Amino acid sequence: MEAEEKGKKTALSLTLGQFRFETQERLAKEKDFGGVLKKGNSLRAHPFRIHYLKKEQGPSRLAVSIAKKDYKKAVERNGLKRRVREFFRRNKNRFAHPHDLIVRVAAFDWSANAGKFDALLEKLFKEAGIWKP
Repeated sequence: MEAEEKGKKTALSLTLGQFRFETQERLAKEKDFGGVLKKGNSLRAHPFRIHYLKKEQGPSRLAVSIAKKDYKKAVERNGLKRRVREFFRRNKNRFAHPHDLIVRVAAFDWSANAGKFDALLEKLFKEAGIWKP
């Protein structure tokens, strides 16, 4: 009986599953990355720059780029990447169409502006017309 319970998917687990950051949502191939940079559009609101390219089908995909010269410590770069991915994961249901996205983060004093992280990203996504109105 325990084996049956382990195999069952509850409504909660199915709901939570749609908010995961899946492997197919990662923009990883060099060819795809280059395509977004060459063919796509970009917007900037310091410290973020987003490059985006509308897709016909499939899930929206994300890549995060943070320069080592701007953030020397890996723990800082990894923390920022984690925050961007988390923002994407929580808001992926707001996309009007599937997009490939590259988010670049420049040097910025986050200690003085910690609360602005999500607001700045949200502003860029709205300006780009990526999100549903």
